[in-house]
Amino acid sequence: MPETPNSSHHLDEIFRDYAMQYFTLHAEQRLKMFQFYISLSTAIMGGSLLIFRYGHQSRWITLLWFFLAFLSFIFWKLDGRSRTLIRNAEEALKFLDSKLQLPDVDGAPHPLTIFARDDKLFGESPKFPVLYVTFSYTRSFKYVFAAVSCLGISAGVFGLVYFNEYARLIQLR
Repeated sequence: MPETPNSSHHLDEIFRDYAMQYFTLHAEQRLKMFQFYISLSTAIMGGSLLIFRYGHQSRWITLLWFFLAFLSFIFWKLDGRSRTLIRNAEEALKFLDSKLQLPDVDGAPHPLTIFARDDKLFGESPKFPVLYVTFSYTRSFKYVFAAVSCLGISAGVFGLVYFNEYARLIQLR
């Protein structure tokens, strides 16, 4: 059966709806995953500090801090996968938008071609100094993952040194 302009338009609508649902699903999933990561990291940090604060000289605290760094790595990798899935949906939507052949407006893609327009405008944003840079979710998430990893490793190393020194002092008594 030959494709008519009407059936082609209908297929484009079906594909656009599919791509938009795919995009929405994975974008929401990415944000929920990051919220879970923040909650879990906060619970681990808070629990470690409470255990230490109330005098439980446990070496297990050190493991919690190293576990926090490990979790940051795992969630960073999961975020990369989510980002790829979202990018797939964006590319599909850009392809469908390009078929509309909307004219550029003021030297930028048409406002209705949202993803192509965002690529153009975001690509032209300043890269330095930091005060003028627009941060993407990806960049922001990476900074959080890196900061929490560094905190976990630093606190873990501090715990190893502290608890070894504490054990040595107890043996000297």
